[in-house]
Amino acid sequence: PISLTIITALNPDKVEDVVDISFYTDEWEYLGLEYVGPGCCGDLTFTAELWFGDDGLLLGIQRTKYYLELPVAEEVSVFVKAQWDFSDPAPYLDWFDIGWDISF
Repeated sequence: PISLTIITALNPDKVEDVVDISFYTDEWEYLGLEYVGPGCCGDLTFTAELWFGDDGLLLGIQRTKYYLELPVAEEVSVFVKAQWDFSDPAPYLDWFDIGWDISF
């Protein structure tokens, strides 16, 4: 299934108290897209999150966050996750992680 979340925050501080989304300075809109589907040995998960604001680049995109998890065995999956913040001076990459999860 695919889920889409759109939040427009006229007062981001108050919205953060109600939802589990955090806004940085000058961000006022959030768009989240999540896909969960079958993989070879479990669920494949992809999440893309975009925040729009006053200091954004193309179409006002101020920050993006991505997460991809792929199953490689019944109890093992690998993941990649990263965040870019375009309101900061270059380099825009905040963090980039590659790892694995092992379940017992």
